[in-house]
Amino acid sequence: MKHLLALLFLLAAPALADPRSLVAKTAAEVRTYRAEFSTKLAPGETLSTAACTATPTGLTITGVAISGSGIVATIAGGTNGVIYRLGCQASTSAGQILVVQADLSVTASLGGGTVQDSWHVTPTVPGATGQAGPAGPAGPPGSISSAVCTPPLACAAGTWSISATPSFTSVTATGLTAGRVVLVGTGGLLQDNAGLTFPNNATEGLVVSPTVSGDSLYRHAYADNQIFTSTTTGGYASYDAMATITGGTTYNHFYAFQARNIYSGGGLLSNYASFMSQPTFNGAGPSVIGLWIRDALGAGGISQYGIQIDAMRGGVLAFYSVGTTPSYHAGDWQIGDTAKFKFSDVSLSRSVAKTFALSDGGNLTVPAGGAAATPAKTGGVIYTSTTSTGNTADTNWDTLLRDTLPASVLDANGRMLRITGSGITAANGNTKGVLLWIGALSMNLLPEAVYNNVSFVFEATVTRTGSSAQMIDVFCIVGGSVYATTVTSATNADTSTIPLYVTAKSSSSGANDIVQKRLTVEVLN
Repeated sequence: MKHLLALLFLLAAPALADPRSLVAKTAAEVRTYRAEFSTKLAPGETLSTAACTATPTGLTITGVAISGSGIVATIAGGTNGVIYRLGCQASTSAGQILVVQADLSVTASLGGGTVQDSWHVTPTVPGATGQAGPAGPAGPPGSISSAVCTPPLACAAGTWSISATPSFTSVTATGLTAGRVVLVGTGGLLQDNAGLTFPNNATEGLVVSPTVSGDSLYRHAYADNQIFTSTTTGGYASYDAMATITGGTTYNHFYAFQARNIYSGGGLLSNYASFMSQPTFNGAGPSVIGLWIRDALGAGGISQYGIQIDAMRGGVLAFYSVGTTPSYHAGDWQIGDTAKFKFSDVSLSRSVAKTFALSDGGNLTVPAGGAAATPAKTGGVIYTSTTSTGNTADTNWDTLLRDTLPASVLDANGRMLRITGSGITAANGNTKGVLLWIGALSMNLLPEAVYNNVSFVFEATVTRTGSSAQMIDVFCIVGGSVYATTVTSATNADTSTIPLYVTAKSSSSGANDIVQKRLTVEVLN
């Protein structure tokens, strides 16, 4: 006798599509299935016509006929591993066109399982003889060997499905071999080797949405407690996001992980983190990386940001590191126009040259002694030479030490340079003179006179007063005399390099009447 399988579909509202069941058969079996329409018919309404189809092709459907409030059909054939979409359509005496659908899995063999549950659907019970009779009352849980298990029955064998939203307290499954076979209860296993499928209009593929309450509860919506062992090489990821978006439309976002939790409790929440990392290593430890952001793959043009932090409503610190573990950054730091670095202490290694560069006219400041509210701008030496250099054996102006100031070193009003140096004169009565040149402007350090075996030191400050405009103050101490010069209208182009050098002249052709010992250039701010 052919097995009769009732495909029962429940409608929550007339506007909704019928939920689909998953039934199964082997390719060699010839089975009779029943599509039930009783829940869709009004009192006195009957079925008028019947038709059944399947996609894709490969099944043989015969014997399609009206049987009471349902349609019966005999199905044969099929290809192992293929899931077919069955559809039975009926017209009624009231003019309705009704459709019931189900998925039929053709498998090499049918596994077995047991289901016990409180969800109840009145089954269609086969009559004593002939075709199936009308539905009888629900009986106590029992066993059935068929392709559909209708709780509260227990499925002892076969591939079974439930087309509603039951709440399971336990599921026991044994000997399951089909690709898409496991239903899960508390403490169960979710397994779908063929891949879970969801309706096109489903916003979420898998939803955990119970209401849980109680005392001292700790709960995880997802927990990975696997024990993983590989005999050769291997790797493991508890979660691997590899979704693919295609098509030419414009998408709003594509997030591999999205944390949007809501806390509405009235008590104090001690800690919250969208991501918390605390691994345990009992073997040989690797380099443990809490968050690893790798370079994006592919050939598409992108602008990549490792971490982006928006303005935070309760923002205290964008980054917070506790303890004394140092930090390392190989690339440049780019700080916004209004941002500030605040250091309690700064230590730079002397083993490698370090550069702290400020662009766009920025300043690095430190407290001016105890006056923390009045920070002092910092600077530093950009050139120094202690190579003793004297005039040559002639009576011309000879260049001694020299430097070239870099372009834009005076890029803002108030920016200052300090130029210092020293030298000696020979022990003779020759007339000698020394000039300091800044660009095309020369200033006396030693006015031409007799300087017999004396030392001299000089200092010049250059202050930007406007675009390509500077004020220069120079003084030189020679023996017991001081020579000073102030130029208020220097016009060196501050966007170009500026030559800086010292020249010297002797009335005699003797070499080294004037010897410069040092030349130093400092940026003051």
